[in-house]
Amino acid sequence: ASLLEGATEAVETSLTLDDDASPLARLRREILEVLAQHKIANTDFQTEVRSTLETFKTRREGEARSTLHGLAFEEKVGSFLEHESKRVGDICEHVGLTPGRLQRKLGDYVIELGPESASAGARIVFEAKAKKRYALKSALAELSEARTNRDAQVGVFVFDRESAPQNMEPLHRIGCDVFVAWDSEDPTTDIYLKVAFGLARTLAH
Repeated sequence: ASLLEGATEAVETSLTLDDDASPLARLRREILEVLAQHKIANTDFQTEVRSTLETFKTRREGEARSTLHGLAFEEKVGSFLEHESKRVGDICEHVGLTPGRLQRKLGDYVIELGPESASAGARIVFEAKAKKRYALKSALAELSEARTNRDAQVGVFVFDRESAPQNMEPLHRIGCDVFVAWDSEDPTTDIYLKVAFGLARTLAH
């Protein structure tokens, strides 16, 4: 009986968690340590992944904007439009050096909506101007002619922010024409040109 009692006591001592020296208690500590280390490693891994993704994102955005440096304003607008067009499957064409329907060179770029668009084949003409204080009335008249000249249904007039008409909102629409103020050196103004691009695609039919 004493032998059985001793064996029972030994088993109970080994399996108890009350005694820090028991095998079960040691096993529990080891498991908790492994789990804690795993948690730390997982957290570090997630942090590293997020950091890497942010680095890639920043680098990609920086590379996208770096292509704009050193170009004239019209070329910068064209570079921006080409990037946006590729993103949605449209066709961007630089037409500023080629006479159009009116035998004039009005209209710097034409976007033709791609086959995935509900209005495939519709055309948007873009005018880019960096002249000081270009009047909105003059821009409206020029854009109207540019639409006719380039067989476009919608027109977008892109002002350099410094030359935009006084008191004009960064984004302004008159009928089927859109007017936007953009600063190629200020990334915070990119949203206005992006929205102008999207709005013009919506208006085109």
